[in-house]
Amino acid sequence: MLVLVPIALAFQVQIGVSTGKPKADTARARASEAEATLEEVSGRRRDARTVVNVPVTDALRASAFKDPGARDLLLRARKARLRQDAALLSYDATTYQRLSVGLGFKAFGRERLAMRHEDASRVQWQRGRGALVEVKGSRTVVPIVGETGSGDVNGLSPIPYYPGREQLWIGGGLARTDVDEREFVHPIAEGAEAYYTYATGDSVIMMLPDGTRLVLRELKIQARYPKWNLSVGSFWFDEKTAHLVRAVYRISSQLDVWALANDEAARDRADTAQRTNRRPSGTGRNNRSNDGVPWMAKAMLSPMKVDITAITLEYGLYNQRFWMPRAQAFEGNAQAGFMRIPVTMEQKFKSRPSMGSIRCQRFPRWHAPVWSYSATVSTAQKLRGHFVTRCSQRRGAPG
Repeated sequence: MLVLVPIALAFQVQIGVSTGKPKADTARARASEAEATLEEVSGRRRDARTVVNVPVTDALRASAFKDPGARDLLLRARKARLRQDAALLSYDATTYQRLSVGLGFKAFGRERLAMRHEDASRVQWQRGRGALVEVKGSRTVVPIVGETGSGDVNGLSPIPYYPGREQLWIGGGLARTDVDEREFVHPIAEGAEAYYTYATGDSVIMMLPDGTRLVLRELKIQARYPKWNLSVGSFWFDEKTAHLVRAVYRISSQLDVWALANDEAARDRADTAQRTNRRPSGTGRNNRSNDGVPWMAKAMLSPMKVDITAITLEYGLYNQRFWMPRAQAFEGNAQAGFMRIPVTMEQKFKSRPSMGSIRCQRFPRWHAPVWSYSATVSTAQKLRGHFVTRCSQRRGAPG
């Protein structure tokens, strides 16, 4: 459905809607769809281009920090973001995910539910082996097409933690060292001082049951100028480890989908012209057919804008050592012509981390959802040089 196009573009979630009786998909077909989604999110299909960012000069670095404490906290958090705790060997977690998409046709009119998806899974992860995701339940309803409608969300069951996971959850699943201004500019990554300013905020002191004193520090982050890939928010870190504990932020400006598509097409033309030693073509009327956006789509869905109004993340301290995600949520909305499309998503995790190995369940070949999701996780692990294996299939596996 055309009304769901902005959501698919903005949040990288594939949504299919059909009427009538739902078709039975094979396990291999679902795995292929899931792998394709993961490749889009992880960046595997992105062009092999160099990173584009603004060099951090001494003047930018001096104006980025409002106080010395902000600089110290940012540098420590930058190192902690890429550091992995080798003591965490495994965990067993349950996950819950809910996605809701609405639809409205008036500026202040009532918004109706267009689609809702929920799923619950069990995730077992072990260092050196990978993750096993077992889907316990999943359902999708599409009230907008009537009682005979059915829907399918070809997304991924969330995995609370794996080596290299991005803590801020936005812009992809794998953490990157440097910022790239063609994507979401990570406020903690290397080179972010050219795009953000930082200031320390409040602090919280908590006493754990064993008498340990836990201190949390706030880092306020402000974009230097409004842009769709820059964020504004409040980030809390553990003072001892500089690990992210809580974050509340939003993007600083709406995303104009057609303008972004035109900019990407212009950059592609310039890159092609540079490689072939030809002058890039202009952007006038004669080149409308080459701007990468069908004119019919522009006519029907203009303006097309996306706004992420709130993203929240909360981490929990497990075994008084491991910070692991407890809840993640975002709220956003899209405008496609005269239509308004609000979107909300929430994810909840209950984890049991361990400093020893766990016994994973046997991998049933006949269970289609497990096969498809395990194939997806396998693709993610291959990107990091790790492979998902079937746990406890041989005798004597560590328990």
